[in-house]
Amino acid sequence: MRIALAAAIARWCKRIRPAWPAVVLLLCGALALGVAFQLRPPLVVLADDPGCVSLLDGFHDVETSAGRSYRWTRAQATVRLPEVGLPSPWELILDLSGRPDSQSPFSLLVDGQKVAEWDVAPGVGTYSIVLPGGSLAVARTVRLEFRTVAFASAKDPRELGVAVERIELRPLGRGFRGIPAVPFLLFLALSLLTYAGWWRWTGHRAVAFAGGAVVLGLAAAGIHSYWPMQRFRPMEWAVVVGAVALLGLVYGPEVRRDGSRLLVAMRTGRVRARPAASLPVSSGWAWGIRVVALLVLVLHLVAPWLPLERGPYENLWWGVRFFARAPAVGRWAGVLLAVAVCLGADRLAGAALVLSCRWRRVCRLNPFVGIGLLALVAVVFFWLLRTRCYYGDWEEIVEDISLGALWRERSPLDFWLRAWLGRALAARWPAWLSVGPPLSRCLVQPVPVTDSFGPLRPTLAALSCVAGGFFLAGLGALALALFRVRLERWIFVLLVAGQGTALLFAGYIEMYTLVTAAMVWYLLAGALALQRRAGVFWTVLLFGLAVATHLQALYLAPSLVWVVLAAGHQGAGGRMRSLLRALLAGLLVVAVLGAGFLLLGYDPGRLRWASRGLGGVDGVFFKHLWRAAPEAHEPYPILSWEHLRAVVNQQLLVAPLSLWVLVCGLAALGCRGWRKGGDPVLCFLLLVSLPALLFTWVYNPDLGARQDWDLLAPPAVLLTVAAAYLLLARLRPARVRLSSALAWIAVSVLHSGAWMWLNRLGL
Repeated sequence: MRIALAAAIARWCKRIRPAWPAVVLLLCGALALGVAFQLRPPLVVLADDPGCVSLLDGFHDVETSAGRSYRWTRAQATVRLPEVGLPSPWELILDLSGRPDSQSPFSLLVDGQKVAEWDVAPGVGTYSIVLPGGSLAVARTVRLEFRTVAFASAKDPRELGVAVERIELRPLGRGFRGIPAVPFLLFLALSLLTYAGWWRWTGHRAVAFAGGAVVLGLAAAGIHSYWPMQRFRPMEWAVVVGAVALLGLVYGPEVRRDGSRLLVAMRTGRVRARPAASLPVSSGWAWGIRVVALLVLVLHLVAPWLPLERGPYENLWWGVRFFARAPAVGRWAGVLLAVAVCLGADRLAGAALVLSCRWRRVCRLNPFVGIGLLALVAVVFFWLLRTRCYYGDWEEIVEDISLGALWRERSPLDFWLRAWLGRALAARWPAWLSVGPPLSRCLVQPVPVTDSFGPLRPTLAALSCVAGGFFLAGLGALALALFRVRLERWIFVLLVAGQGTALLFAGYIEMYTLVTAAMVWYLLAGALALQRRAGVFWTVLLFGLAVATHLQALYLAPSLVWVVLAAGHQGAGGRMRSLLRALLAGLLVVAVLGAGFLLLGYDPGRLRWASRGLGGVDGVFFKHLWRAAPEAHEPYPILSWEHLRAVVNQQLLVAPLSLWVLVCGLAALGCRGWRKGGDPVLCFLLLVSLPALLFTWVYNPDLGARQDWDLLAPPAVLLTVAAAYLLLARLRPARVRLSSALAWIAVSVLHSGAWMWLNRLGL
């Protein structure tokens, strides 16, 4: 009997052992929060404190006179003192002044009950009253109501009561203070949720216990320091921490599994891409690409004789017209060299195949080390070729940051990072730790413009170069995921990085660098999810980050739905569960970003005001189909020759051959290629690139396609990735596809290299 009882107790202890850290956390948290609420400092409401505005009602704006700040009340005004309660006696201290010529009758009501009545003298005086305690141990919000006889003067026709400078509520003695029930239970639940979430994230109870303890520590410190004026913002913190913990509960094991796989791959350097079914193409198909490449080279050669633009919206040949600014010797030498590469692409492809086989036996560098080196080389390269023509909105961006702006709704995360750098340069470090005032007040209370903002422009230029390093790192990782042969990986990187979009990373101060890099990492996450080598969580997360970086990334949404449905469980029920999990992850990511913005001082009223201008200056998102809109800045509709020339020139400027190669590849693939084994990665890339291409066709930029080429440039990267994957992974033989890729690279390098060099020279 004793043995059976001991065995039952042992089994019971084994079952409840995982819950012991949670029980200890709950008990310690209740004790710590109780002590923190008892040690709160006196509650002080200052008239000139922006954090107190939400507590006041019936007050005029703050005024300053003779070194003191005050607010005039109306005949009736209220002050809300949050979560104090009165279980023990408290002393209320008021610094008041009445009308200048006589005394003002004054009545004080607490929660609707009149507790005192006196006359306020004309001069500044301090008045105190003891408020009796209550019987409840639970704190509550106390509402003070001021009533007086209003007056007005000839110089000031406002309704004036008394001038309030300071309100203080301090406890008397060492009696028990009320504990707010809702925040108390909220913080306890948040700590337990953090414990559970981090347990799923890491798989270690000690780390999970530390996470819950950190939440309780932050809560206790916030209660003591910020709670009286509601600067701790418990609801925003609860949303951030709770959303991260819920993500851990749902996706924790999946993230740990992906992390272990990544560590093994990085340690061993073994990355094997899954080959896709390929179809043979003839050399005539490759010559079709080369003929168009030669035509583009001819356009570059005759660029000095192409007709000039007659206005900001005339789109004749501005996609290559810049090449006329290059020196004649360099122009002819570059075009002739590119023509030689196109004509001799077959022999060059054969030589590249032979050299790649020999090089593979000699060099066995870890591919992840190669990606890191590629990113560093890219940063140095972009910095050396950084542009001196700061086109775009760089003056507006620098001016807004110097005046204290923190957000731009079209690109909130990107602009906030730049504003954070600006505030750090303005000697306001650590800017990211400060809980700033709402944006509407930041714009009217600017940061002083000092000499420390002098380095802001080169700092933002360096930020674009660093973004180029992240772009090349993501591109190298995407090449590892898509291709098995090292030569094809390098060709893929050269094809995508050699497009005109690379100018965005050469010190270009605009809001489209980070979103372009984020899109490449999103492509990597989607490809790994479709290959069953990573979970869908990363795709959802990177989609949310890309959209938060710039709203134009919303055209990635169809591809995200495809990834969720294709990479999830089979069957209608399994796909529905995958879709619901992805939707939950997206909502939690939005909650984290939104609450984080609120914690950093964003004003929701500003969002309602700024949402009216998301369509640009004219407020028109899309062009009209048949006829031009009088209110739109661009005077031509979608179905017009002017718009067709604009789209062709825009594609020619940022990606000279990408669209043509994609069309030729899809034609070569045909119905037979789709029937011969489905390729979910190709479907994913097409669902990424085609909506992006549609965006460049129908969106109505304020300055036209020529001046707003940078806004329409990120979709060209997606288009190039899809075309390069179709060329290098789905077509054979290797010699034909490599010869086509070499001709493509020759045109792109000549085009983009000349463009970057001319911008480097300031031309």
